[in-house]
Amino acid sequence: MFRTQTRLLSLLPLLFFASATSAQSLALGELAAPDSLDGDQFGLAVDCAGHSVIVGTKVHDGGGGILSGAAYVYDWIGSWIQSAKLVASDAAPQDYFGIDVGLTADRAIAGASGDDDGGTKSGSAYVFERQQDGTWLEVAKLTASDAIAGADFGTSVDIDGDLAVVGAPDAGAGTNKPGHVYVYKRQQDGTWLEVAILVASDASNNDDFGWSVAIDGGRVIAGATLDDDAGGASGSAYIFEEQPDGSWLEVAKLVASDAAAGDQFGWSVDISGDTAVAGTWLKWVSPFFGAAYVYERQPDGSWSQVIQLLPPSGPDGGKFGYTVGVSGDVIAIGAHQRHVNSFVFSGEVFLYGRVGGAWNITMALDKDPEETDEQFGNAVAIDGDLLIVGAHQVDHTNGNDDRGIAIPYFGKGGGASTAYTQGTGTPGCNGPMLMGINMPPLIGATEFAFTCDNVPPTTMGLLGLSSMADVAGTFVPSLGILSHLDLSVKPIVFNAFPSDSSGHAEYNLPIPNLTGLVGTTWYAQSVWQWTTCSLPPSGYSSSDLITFTIDQF
Repeated sequence: MFRTQTRLLSLLPLLFFASATSAQSLALGELAAPDSLDGDQFGLAVDCAGHSVIVGTKVHDGGGGILSGAAYVYDWIGSWIQSAKLVASDAAPQDYFGIDVGLTADRAIAGASGDDDGGTKSGSAYVFERQQDGTWLEVAKLTASDAIAGADFGTSVDIDGDLAVVGAPDAGAGTNKPGHVYVYKRQQDGTWLEVAILVASDASNNDDFGWSVAIDGGRVIAGATLDDDAGGASGSAYIFEEQPDGSWLEVAKLVASDAAAGDQFGWSVDISGDTAVAGTWLKWVSPFFGAAYVYERQPDGSWSQVIQLLPPSGPDGGKFGYTVGVSGDVIAIGAHQRHVNSFVFSGEVFLYGRVGGAWNITMALDKDPEETDEQFGNAVAIDGDLLIVGAHQVDHTNGNDDRGIAIPYFGKGGGASTAYTQGTGTPGCNGPMLMGINMPPLIGATEFAFTCDNVPPTTMGLLGLSSMADVAGTFVPSLGILSHLDLSVKPIVFNAFPSDSSGHAEYNLPIPNLTGLVGTTWYAQSVWQWTTCSLPPSGYSSSDLITFTIDQF
C-alpha cells in the first residue's frame, strides 16, 4: 500500500479544474454532442447503465434529414469518452429518433415515434449492440404487429437484459385508441421477437396508455396519463409481471391517493425491484404544482402507496415530477422549470433516500445556472451509483441556441460527502478559506482537483498532501501555522497553490487508474499569508484539514 501511494505522488501534473459547490461535488463533468446544432435539445432523453450513459436528441438533423434524430453513447474510463453516435439505418425526416432512449449493459434502444413504415407516425424503435471492438451496431428495428398510422409507437422505450418495452400511446383499432405497450425478447439467434401486447384491463379510448414505460427484470410499468377514474385526465399507471409460461399479467393499477381531474398521473414512471414511482407535474397541492408517488410491493403481491413526495419550499414547484427515476433506495425527481436564484426555469433535481423504510430528501442538485430557461432536470435516470440529468435548453453560445447538455453524477447524491473536515485551521488566525475537492476521488479521474475558496486573491499558497495525518495538530512549524499533516511520515509533498482575482485556488491531481489505490485515505491542507494576521513570523494561516478515501466507479 505504501509503495502504491508513493507512485500516486509521483504523478502530479497541473491541468484542469471544475466547480466545487456542495451540490456539484458529485458531478462528473458535462456532456455535449460534438456536432450539435442550434435547437438540437440534446438531453431531452437520457438513460444510464453501469459506467455508460445514452443521450437522445430527437430533433437533430442527422443523416436522415431535418428532425431525423440521433442518440449518443458515452463511457466513463477516467473521463467521459463518446463511443457512438447512433442513427437509424433508414433515417428519414421527422422520424424523431431519440425521442426516448434506454440502455442496459451493452445494448441500447431508441424510439422513433415519427417513423412511417406502418402509416404516418406509426412509429418504430431500434436496438443496438456493442461489438467486441467497441463499435455499436443496429441489430433490430422494432415495429408493432398491429401497427396503425398515428400510433406514436416509440414515444417511450426501455430495455433490460434480453427484454425491451415500447409504448404506443395512440395505438388501438378503429376509433378506439387507448394505447398499447409492446414487449420484445431477444432470441438465441440474436433476433428480437414481439412476445406480448400489453393492454390495460379497463382500457378506454384516449387513455394514453404507454405514454411512459419502464422495465426492470420481469416487471413493466406503464403510465396512462389521460385515464379518467378520478375525473378527466386524472391518470393512472399499471404494473405487469412476466409469468412462468412467458405470458404477461397485469398485477396492479396504481392511482394517487388524492387523485383529481387534470393531474395526468403517470406522466413519468420508473420501477426498480419492489419499488415503483410515478410523477404528476400538474398536481396542485397548494402552493405548488407537482408531486410524485412511491409504491412498494407487499408480501401478498399487491402494490401500496407508501408516500407522496412534494416539491421542497421555494418560489414554485417547477413541474416537479415531470421526470422520475428510481434505483434501489434512491429516487430522483426532476423539476426542470424550477427557479434557481434569479434564473427562471433553470431547473432542479431532488434526490430522496430510503433508510429504515422511510423516504427523506437527501440532496437538491442544480447546474449552477448561467441563464434562464436551461431546464435542468427535464430528463433523469439512475442506475446503481450513476445518475444522469438532461438540460435540453442550455445554450452553448451567447445566443438562444438550445443545443443542450447532460450532466452525469457519481454516488446518486445520497448525501455522503466525498471529503470531510477532520481538523481545524490555525486558531486565532484562521481566515475564511474553504478547502475542498471538485469531484469524487475515483481511480482514473483525470479531472480530479483540490480547491480552496475565500483566500487572498492573486497570491500564492501552499497545498500539502500526505498519506498520514496528525489530526490533533500537535506539530506547529516555525511559521506559526497549525499542521494536521504528519510531517514526520513520508511521502509528503507541498505544491504551489495559486489563487485567482476572486480568491479561488485550484490544483489538478489526476488519479491513476490503479486498483491498488482503492481504499487508501489521503489528507490535504493549505497555507496562506494573511495581511491581517498578526501571528509570527509572517502572518501565515493554515486551512482546515480535509480527508478523503479513493474509490472506484
